[in-house]
Order: sequence, then structure tokens, then C-alpha cells
Amino acid sequence: MTGQQNHQIHSFTDIKPSIKTNSKIKGYKTQAKEYFLKGSLTKVWQHYLGTNPGDSWNGKKVSFGMLFSKKDKKIVCNDESISQIDTGQIVYLKSKTIKMNCKPGYCF
Repeated sequence: MTGQQNHQIHSFTDIKPSIKTNSKIKGYKTQAKEYFLKGSLTKVWQHYLGTNPGDSWNGKKVSFGMLFSKKDKKIVCNDESISQIDTGQIVYLKSKTIKMNCKPGYCF
């Protein structure tokens, strides 16, 4: 978040998507992973949409940090829950693979 302030982003509402719909992703690094789940794609996706992000993003390398809902103008911390993920929400994830030297209160 401190890095965003260095780029003149002082409010969550100032954050814009870095990739627009139908944008070319040449030059971006990507990572793909396949999951094999029991159930239809529709049922699995609906479950994911309604699952607390703290539960969805709770892995060995990445975990949920916080979420900001532009629509509701609300911050949701990792110990809180929301009814559904939606477009326009900003999600901060914690990476357990990168060691960061941060001052208390400035990193998630």
C-alpha cells in the first residue's frame, strides 16, 4: 500500500484495473494451475463466489490479507467475512514466499 502512495494513489477508490477486458497480456508473467473438483463448473463457481476470501485464499504460499469493496466503501480484514465476492473489489493477498522488511502497520 505504501508503494501505491508513491504512485499518487491515496485512496482505494483511486485504484484502477491494470488489465482491461480483452487486453493483450504479452509481456506479463502468468502462472496457471489446474484443479480437479467434483461437481459442475456452475456449482463450484457459485460456491467460490459465496465463500469467505479468508477461506478461499488460505494456502501454503498465498493467503488473504484484506479486501476493499468500492461499491460498499468497506474494508474487510482477513478475520472478517463477506457475503459474496464481486467485481470492483480490490483484494490484497499475503505472499508467504517473499520476505519483506516492513515497518509495523505498513505491510499486510
